[in-house]
Amino acid sequence: MSNKSYLRYEPELTFGCVASQGPVRWLNKGMLLATAAQQLIAWKPKTKAKAFVLTHGDAEASAMSISDDGTRAFVGHTDGSVTVWNLEENELVCQLDGHKSPVLGVAASQDGGLVISAGADSDVVVWDVVAEAGLFRLKGHRDAVTCVALSEDSAQAITGSKDGTVRLWDLEQQRCVQTLACHRSEVWSVAWHSRDGWLVSGGADSDLQLSRLEQDQEGAWSLKGYGPFSRAGTDRVARLQWCAQGHRLMCQTNDKNVQLMRLRSDVEATHKAERRRKREKSKKNDSGSTPIQTENSGESSLSTKASDWIDSGMLLTCHTKIRHADVIGGGMEGDDSSLNGIKIAVSTADGRLEVHSSNTSNADAEDGKDTSMTRQFVVEAAGHRSDVRAVCLSKDDQRILSVAGTEAKFWTSFSGQLTRTVEVGPAICARWAHGDRYALVGCKTGEAVLLDSFNGEIINRVEAHQGPVWSIAEHPSLLQFATAGADKKLSFWSLGTAEDGNIVMQRSTEIAIADSALAVDISAQGKYVSVALLDNTLRVFFMDSFKLFLSLYGHRLPVLCCHTSSDERLMVSGSADKNVRIWGLDFGDCHKSLFAHDDSVMAVQFVKKTHLFFSAGKDKTIKYWDGDTFECIMVLNGHLSEIWGLSVSGDGETVVTGSHDRTIRTWKRSDEPVFPEEERQNRLEAEMEKDTVAELAGVKRGFTGGNEESDRAGRVTRDTVEAASRLSEALELLDHETKRRQEWLADCAAAKERKNPEPEWIENPILLGLDQQAYLIRCLKSIRASCLEQAVLVLPFETAAGLLLRLCSCLQSNHDVELCVKSCLLIVSAHDARLALDKKTAGALEAVRKLMRSRVASLRNKIGSNVAGLRVCLQYTKDSQLSVGEANEANDLQDSSALKDVMDPFALSKRGK
Repeated sequence: MSNKSYLRYEPELTFGCVASQGPVRWLNKGMLLATAAQQLIAWKPKTKAKAFVLTHGDAEASAMSISDDGTRAFVGHTDGSVTVWNLEENELVCQLDGHKSPVLGVAASQDGGLVISAGADSDVVVWDVVAEAGLFRLKGHRDAVTCVALSEDSAQAITGSKDGTVRLWDLEQQRCVQTLACHRSEVWSVAWHSRDGWLVSGGADSDLQLSRLEQDQEGAWSLKGYGPFSRAGTDRVARLQWCAQGHRLMCQTNDKNVQLMRLRSDVEATHKAERRRKREKSKKNDSGSTPIQTENSGESSLSTKASDWIDSGMLLTCHTKIRHADVIGGGMEGDDSSLNGIKIAVSTADGRLEVHSSNTSNADAEDGKDTSMTRQFVVEAAGHRSDVRAVCLSKDDQRILSVAGTEAKFWTSFSGQLTRTVEVGPAICARWAHGDRYALVGCKTGEAVLLDSFNGEIINRVEAHQGPVWSIAEHPSLLQFATAGADKKLSFWSLGTAEDGNIVMQRSTEIAIADSALAVDISAQGKYVSVALLDNTLRVFFMDSFKLFLSLYGHRLPVLCCHTSSDERLMVSGSADKNVRIWGLDFGDCHKSLFAHDDSVMAVQFVKKTHLFFSAGKDKTIKYWDGDTFECIMVLNGHLSEIWGLSVSGDGETVVTGSHDRTIRTWKRSDEPVFPEEERQNRLEAEMEKDTVAELAGVKRGFTGGNEESDRAGRVTRDTVEAASRLSEALELLDHETKRRQEWLADCAAAKERKNPEPEWIENPILLGLDQQAYLIRCLKSIRASCLEQAVLVLPFETAAGLLLRLCSCLQSNHDVELCVKSCLLIVSAHDARLALDKKTAGALEAVRKLMRSRVASLRNKIGSNVAGLRVCLQYTKDSQLSVGEANEANDLQDSSALKDVMDPFALSKRGK
C-alpha cells in the first residue's frame, strides 16, 4: 500500500434546483420555503430571488410544519431525523433522531415547545424542543403513519396511517382513546381545525370523511363521524389543509388538481339538511312508499350529513402534476364567503413554484358567480425542469454549461448564478467550442446546435446524425470537434464563416464504425481520438489519418465513457458493468480493472497533467482515483440520485457534477491532506458501526411503565454509539486516575514512614485541570441532549454501574443536579433488576434515591423563588409604568391649563382676584 498523500475535495456549492419532491410552505412577508434536494430555500415569488438557504446533513426534507408566528420551521427528513430551525436567525436549533425510516408528518404546538412526528416505521414520537429530547413513542398503527395533527392545547393528537385507520391519542395518558376505521384504503392526510373540532381525512378513496371532536357529559373527548362527501379527481389525496379561519378546506390530489372547498355555517348546514329531507320525502311520496316510523326517527330527521356541511367550492388545475401545495389567507373571521386574500402555492413535478391567487369579491360570491384562481407568480428560471444530463466547465473555469430537458443553461462557477437560458431541444450532451465564446449541444433528435454563450442565441443548427448525438469532443485547436451518434458513424466538424458572416458548422470527415458510439474523446495533444461502442469495446484512431490504432476489449457491458490523460500514456474507461479500466496507449494493454461503483459508471475524467482521475456513477457517488497506484483516494457523497455528468477544471481545483436530482454541485480542492489508507479504514469503521447500530436497535432496554402503546422516544444511531464510546473511555480514564492516586497515596505513606520526601503528584493533562467529578459532568454535557438517553441505555451493565456510583458522588457535591438526576433515572430504568441484586450497587441505590429527592426539592424551591421574584418584578414594572402614565397625564393637564391661561388674559385676572 502507498503512503502517498493527496489533497481533499470539499463540497462548495449546490444550485440548479428550485423545488424538488419535498414539501413547500408559506412564510412571513409572502415568502415560500421550498425543498431543493438537501437544501431548504426561501424564495420571494414576486422578485424570483432567494431570501436565504438552510442546509444540514445529506437527507432530503419529507415533511414540514411552520409555527403560527412564522419564526420556526419543523422539518422531517428521509433519514428519520427531525430538525428545528430558527427562521429569524436562519440557524439550526436542534436535531432530533427517533425514527428508523422517513418522517412523513410533523406537527408542532403553538409555542413551538412540543413537536410530534409520524414516520414510515409506524411510530409516532413526541418531542420536547426545549430539552432537545424525546418524551415518549406512541405505538398502535400497523403500517406507515402518513400524517399527524395536534390540538391547540397540545393535549390530543390525531394520526392517519396506511393501515386505513385514524387514531385519536391522549398525550397526557400516552394512549389511543379512539380508532376510526371509516376508510376502505390507505389514509394519506388529515386536516384538523382544533378550534372548531372539524376533522377531514382522505386517502386513496374517492370520498373524504368528515368528523368532529366533541366532549360528552363526563368530559371525555371522542370523534363523531358525519360520513363521506365527494371530492374532485380520482387519484389519491396528497394533502388536506384548513385555512387560518377554518372556513376553507384545501384538498390536493396526486395529479394536477387542487380543490378549495367551503365549510358552511350552522344555519346554512341546517337549511341544506332540511332541503335534502324535503327532496327525499317528495321522492318517497312519488314512489308511493310509506316511511316507517321508529323511536329515533325524530332524532335522525334533525341530523346533518357531511355533504350538508361542505360545499364543493372551486377547482384549480395546473399544467402538470403537483408535488405539494400550501394555502394561506382566507378572509377575516365572520367572512366565510369571500375568497379575497387566498393564495395557493404549488410545487410541480417539473421543478417549478407557482403562486395562484383569487381576487373574487364578496358581491361576486353572493351572486353565485363561478370563481377561479389565476396564476400570479412563477419561479422556474433558476432551476432545471428535468435531470441534468451533462455539465462542462469553461476554459477559464469561470462559467458552467449544463443541459437538462430541452434547455441549455449558463451559470457562474463561483456563485452559481444563472446568466443565460436557451431553448435548444431534447439535449443529451454539451461542450464548449472555440474557447468560451460558443457552446455546442447534441440533441436526441440527431441535431447539433451551436450557441452564442454571450447573447444566448442559436447561431447554427445542423443534422449531425440519423440518431441521438451521444457525445461531443473538442480538438485542442478549439476550431474542430467530433460527434458520436447512434447511426454507427463518427463525424468530425470545423467552425467556419458563411457568406453572411455568421459562424457555421461544416462537416469535414465521417468514419463508419462497428456499432453505435456512446462516447468520444480527443487526446490533449490531438494525436488520438477514442470511441466507446455499444458492443463493449473501445476503438482508438489516429487523428491525422483516421486509421485504426487500437481495439480494446475487456468490458462485459457497453462502454459509457472514456478519457485520455494529458501525456497520452493512459486512457480510462467506464462501463455499465460497474468497472473502470485503465489502459496503456503504448500497446493497448489493460493495466487494471477496478470495481468502481455499485451501478453503471456514467463519467470519467483525468485531472490535467496528472494520472489522477474522477469517476461518477448511478450509485450517487463520485470517486477520486490514482491511475498509477490504482487506489481509491476518497469518495464524495452528496447527490440524491444518479449522476449523469462530470467536469474537472483545468487546474484541478474544481469538480462539477450534474445529477438526476436536478442539481449541480461543485467540489473545491482544500489544503487538507487525505491518505487513502485512512479513508479506507474510516469506511470500514463506518460499515462496522452500521452493523453495531442495527444490532443495538433490535434490543429493547428500560422499563416503559407497562403501557404497550407507549415506549421510549430515542433511537440508536451512529452518534449515540460514538457518544457511548466516549463516555466509556472517560469512565476508564477516571478509574485509572483513581487507581493511580491510590498508588501515589501509598507511596506517600511509605515515604513518610521512611522519612523520605514525598513524591510529587503529576496531574493528567487529559483531565484539562479539572477534578474527576467536573470532568465527568463535562463529558456528559458534550453529548447532544437528544442522544444522551440512548447513549446511557446502550452502556453495558458494568460501565453503567460505575457511572451510577460516580453520579452519586456528583450529587453529594451538588454538581449539575438536573443532568445527574436524569442520567441516574436512565441507568436505573435500564438495569433496575441487576442493580438491586448486585452487592456493590444495592446500597448505592438507596443513597441515590435520597440524594435525588433532596437535591430536586432544593432545586424546585430555588426555581419557585426565582419565579415568584420575577412575578414581583413584573408587577412592580407594570405599577411603575402606570404611575408614570398618570404623572404624565397630570403634567399634560397642568400644561394645557397654563397654555389656556396664557392665551386668555381674562382668566389670569380672574385667578389673581
